[in-house]
Amino acid sequence: MRPPERGFTLIEILVVVLILGITLGFAVLSFGDFGAARRVVMQAEQFANALRLVEQRAILETRTLGVRLNNRAWQVLTFDPVKGWQPGPRNNFFREHIFSGNTLVSVQKALNAEPSKPRIIFLPTGNITPFLINFGLAEQPPIASVEGKANGTILLHAIRGGA
Repeated sequence: MRPPERGFTLIEILVVVLILGITLGFAVLSFGDFGAARRVVMQAEQFANALRLVEQRAILETRTLGVRLNNRAWQVLTFDPVKGWQPGPRNNFFREHIFSGNTLVSVQKALNAEPSKPRIIFLPTGNITPFLINFGLAEQPPIASVEGKANGTILLHAIRGGA
C-alpha cells in the first residue's frame, strides 16, 4: 500500500481562493469611495471655519469683507468706499483658496454677483448675506452643505455618506 500523498487537492485550493475573493469583495465595498466623501465633508468644514474667521475679522476690524466664490475657488475681498471691492493685502488670509480637484461646489443661495464681486458679504455689525453652498462629488452630490443666516450664524450640515 502506498503512503498517503501530502499536499492540498485542487478543490481545497479553489475553496480557499473563493473564500478570499468573497472576503476581499466585502472589504472593498465597505471602503466605498476610499474616503473621498469624508474629504469633501472635511473641506466643507474647513470652508465653514474660514467663513467664521472672515466674520470675526470683519467685526474686529470694523470693515466690510466679502467672499468671492465660484465652483473651483474662493477669495476674501475688502470693501473700499472709493475703489470698491479689492483683494486684501497679499497674505494667506486674502489669497485665493482652491477647492480640491474632485469636489463639486454649487451655490444654491447667495448674492448673484458678477465674477469680480463677492457673493457673500460680512458686515462689521455681525450680519451676513444669507447663503447655502453644497459640496459633493460627481458620483454623489451633495454630501455636505454650509449655510449662513442673516444674523451671522454659519452652519455645517452633513447631508449623507460623509460624516
